[in-house]
Amino acid sequence: MGDQQHTSSRSAQKRRVAVIGAGVSGLAAPKCLLDEELVPVVFEQAAEIGGVWKYREALPAGGGVMHRSLRTNTSRQTFAFSDFPLSTALPDYPERGDVLQYFYDYATHFGLRASIRLNTRVVAVDPAEDGQWRVRTRTGDTVATEPFDAVVVSCGRENYPFLPVIPGAETFAGYMCSFH
Repeated sequence: MGDQQHTSSRSAQKRRVAVIGAGVSGLAAPKCLLDEELVPVVFEQAAEIGGVWKYREALPAGGGVMHRSLRTNTSRQTFAFSDFPLSTALPDYPERGDVLQYFYDYATHFGLRASIRLNTRVVAVDPAEDGQWRVRTRTGDTVATEPFDAVVVSCGRENYPFLPVIPGAETFAGYMCSFH
């Protein structure tokens, strides 16, 4: 009886999902989570959304992999999210700044900004005994730990994962990929 009561009260609450990163995948994820009536909390370590599409004049080479005058090599028709087309006023192959503005518009249009915590770095994600996940973050000098029902990792190609030691990994016959 106690377990059944705990399960029904937990399902009555909206499930919280941590999303790490607010680039292209980190914006699509909370939109889909909201569509499923889940509660996303997006953690972005930078001061703005956009992931690799950001370019910061004050940093060497703009601070990332994209250069100031970059154009996509994918047409706006195939680049856009299916539920939010890129403006037909843009060229077929939009510039980096147009893509970044598109992400800002997408976040605003679907009400994602309220779910995004900027300048917040995820420092650890640990499984908890109750089946949840504990997400530890740092915002300035403040460190906090919060429980989540699930975690979506969308931190992009410019981050290096911490790979735990997994028993049996040395005898794994499959293909191991590397992001570096």
